[in-house]
Amino acid sequence: MEKRDINIKRMSSVVGLDLSYLFANGFWITLRYGVVAVLGLLFTIGFARLGSRELFGQYQFVLSLAALFSVLSLPGLNTAALRSISVGGSISVVRQTIRWSFFSSLLAFRGIIGYGVYRHFFLHDLSFDMMMAIVASAALFPFFYAPNTWYAAYEGRTLFMPVAIRTILSTGFVVGILLVSLLFHANLLFLVIMYFGINALFSWYFSSEIFRREKAEDALGVKKGDVDIRYGFAVTLQKFAYGLSENVPPLLISFFFGFGFLAIFQIASFFINTVSGLLTALSSMYLPKLFSGEKLEHKKIILQNVIVGLFSYAALAFLLRTVFLLFYGSGYSESQTLAWILAPLIIISPLRIYLLNFFTARGSSVFIVTSFIAANLLGASLFFCIKGAYPIFGVAAYIYSLHISTLLFFLAKYAYFLCENNTLCAKNSPVS
Repeated sequence: MEKRDINIKRMSSVVGLDLSYLFANGFWITLRYGVVAVLGLLFTIGFARLGSRELFGQYQFVLSLAALFSVLSLPGLNTAALRSISVGGSISVVRQTIRWSFFSSLLAFRGIIGYGVYRHFFLHDLSFDMMMAIVASAALFPFFYAPNTWYAAYEGRTLFMPVAIRTILSTGFVVGILLVSLLFHANLLFLVIMYFGINALFSWYFSSEIFRREKAEDALGVKKGDVDIRYGFAVTLQKFAYGLSENVPPLLISFFFGFGFLAIFQIASFFINTVSGLLTALSSMYLPKLFSGEKLEHKKIILQNVIVGLFSYAALAFLLRTVFLLFYGSGYSESQTLAWILAPLIIISPLRIYLLNFFTARGSSVFIVTSFIAANLLGASLFFCIKGAYPIFGVAAYIYSLHISTLLFFLAKYAYFLCENNTLCAKNSPVS
């Protein structure tokens, strides 16, 4: 046992990571995203086979619109709660965060409804069914977004297994309900209510578990603290800017090319987003260590992220070549073409995610927000210039500009950090 621990420590020093920490927690992160990825795959295949392109595009549009307004739920408070718990704070900050998030989320109600009403009654480019689905998402918005802080109580204490189990169970149930609904030809409104409503019920139940644990901590005399609201607001702006790269493209694509092409885009980006989600989760395991100021071998981590990206690309290429059309059918051959064009972005994804977490932990929210806003302005400008071209290549150029420009901004700032700490400009100097 001791010999194994010594070997793990030696390997850790070589690769620049705490491998004992990674092995202990990485399994649950990988299992969680592996199962969720399979469930997501089943859902997209089911939707492609049981529903129309138009319905799938409309469904994704409603979800993207809600996600764009999620800034009003103050998602950065989740990170603030995670930081507080990871440095020994009480889980009571989860209750505080939920309270802040719920009342703030009420602001989104009018905004989302106003958007749907304007598009239906004034622009006349959304059907009545679409407007009602948007209204339903607005009504469920506070109940859906506010309680999703529950995971911080576990991950702040580096307990990843409870989060994995709860996420797998809830996701599996939601996917099952949605697929059965599609089998019985459910309309858009019903699908939206099921998605937001069932997820909200699970999140509130998981939050109630944290509330019960909070009482146990009170009995033990654990000192309560307050969530850092200022930090939470700063990270909220950061998450909003980051979310622009994920949520604005579906809205623009549907507006200019229709909901049918949005479905093509969502299917094409599913595999890429799934791999990125796993890499994001694995990278986020190091947030507690980054928050605590633990030393990491930054230059080695850069190389590791590039290597992970190359292996991820190879796995993605294999899936695209062997099973894509088998799963989705020839009707989504355009999705396969677009997926091949976008696939190389997965190579830079691990590095971009790590740098985002690194600057988040250092409190560089202004820099992160500025970088994402600049990248989105560049991407949107390029999109408007070439949108008249073949849609696939116009959309691909848009997505590439978002990812590459963001990475370049991050790398420039990171190089400056290494120089400032004498690890890039001088040899054999430690990084704190």
